[in-house]
Amino acid sequence: MGFRLNVVCSSRVSEAQRGDIFDSAQSIWDFIRGPRGIGDFDDRVVFAPLEMTSYLLRTDEDVETIIVQNDDLEAQLVDWSQQFPDITFAYIEADCFGGKCVYAGFCCIDA
Repeated sequence: MGFRLNVVCSSRVSEAQRGDIFDSAQSIWDFIRGPRGIGDFDDRVVFAPLEMTSYLLRTDEDVETIIVQNDDLEAQLVDWSQQFPDITFAYIEADCFGGKCVYAGFCCIDA
């Protein structure tokens, strides 16, 4: 079994900025989710669409939906990040299968 996970992580931000940034991101990408723990990553913004893994995706339509959501997030992140020019956003993709993982990504810095 394999999975693909895409995550966006910001540089350090204040608590107020954290809420504003997450709210802005969620207004564009209503499918994203933040960390599960209340105090997790309290000095930065972390969000991700649903990971692609067989136990979560039951149909071909589910797979297609997740692919489109991940592609939209990746394609729109640079433009969206321009609202926050003093904050760096890292886009990280982990694609794992059979115990081997390949990582890729990019950063939006003062975009």
